[in-house]
Amino acid sequence: TKFKEVLDNNDINPDDPADGSAPKVDGFVIRVAESQDQLFVEISVGADDGLRQGHEMEIFRGGTYLGRAKIVRTTSDRAVGKVDRRTQKGEIRARDKVETRRALDKI
Repeated sequence: TKFKEVLDNNDINPDDPADGSAPKVDGFVIRVAESQDQLFVEISVGADDGLRQGHEMEIFRGGTYLGRAKIVRTTSDRAVGKVDRRTQKGEIRARDKVETRRALDKI
């Protein structure tokens, strides 16, 4: 009971990787919004899936890589990521696939 209390009080999920890396998660883009030359994506996975601020997500459509987004906000079932324009390789749209960052040299 004390162990669970400590975990809950510190917002620690015992299933999260110990090194702080993002868990293997995939979902899809719900919405895309642009604000002051910055592109944001709302995605279908969130804190309940292990995502935290700072994790990075790769964005794909089919087998085509579209870019990377860094998570800036999470709720239990959604997250918002800021697209790194330096990695953007195409237009990002609703229903594009997202997954936690992976080594792109192994694709």
